[in-house]
Amino acid sequence: MRSLSHTDQEVYTYLKLAPYILVLMRLGVTQDSYRELSLTDLARALSTTVQNAHRIMKKLEDEGVIERNERLVKFSERGQKIIRYIIDTVQRYLRDMTVIELAGEVTSGLGEGRYYMSIDEYRRQFKEKLGFEPYPGTLNVKLYPEYIKNRLLLSKLPGIVIEGFEKNGRKFGNVKCFKATVEGAENVPCAVLIIEKTHHGPEIIEIIAPVKLRELLNLNDGSPIKIRVNMD
Repeated sequence: MRSLSHTDQEVYTYLKLAPYILVLMRLGVTQDSYRELSLTDLARALSTTVQNAHRIMKKLEDEGVIERNERLVKFSERGQKIIRYIIDTVQRYLRDMTVIELAGEVTSGLGEGRYYMSIDEYRRQFKEKLGFEPYPGTLNVKLYPEYIKNRLLLSKLPGIVIEGFEKNGRKFGNVKCFKATVEGAENVPCAVLIIEKTHHGPEIIEIIAPVKLRELLNLNDGSPIKIRVNMD
């Protein structure tokens, strides 16, 4: 999760100091100007004694994290650097938690995608719920084995549901969608489909977009492809 610009020792130090820095931030300490800080308040926030709170402040000052002028405290430039590292780490963690990655090779489908994309009842819902009218066909991807578990995870998660219907005496099942981006076409809105009724196994996923992705990305059967499914 860390940036490669930080050494292992720096990261260890940042993580060791992070709890104290977060408490100081909660107590109103900033990098902009000196603020008065009560050792009693700090001790209470850390569930420790005033004497130990004094030792912690002395350590933070010795480490160059804070600057003190008697009871007045502010973060130093090094303290600001550590704060930026903490924020960046948390943001990247949250971002990773909201993205599921898939990767595999392009493969030929069975023609199911083209057929289903031609049905008005499905197409209207795709446009309404995804914000685009899909190209009449799907891009089929055979997932690498290590990514099949992510595909199975998607089947258990809530998504954007395209509701099934009955037409001419035939029942058409639900289709669950997840908005996604395809590497190389990040500006093109896409969606991964989890189809209720399909002849494909869990190693196959189908992707829709408003354009023909095979042509846009110059893909052939066997071409590697990466997909990021957005869960936010």
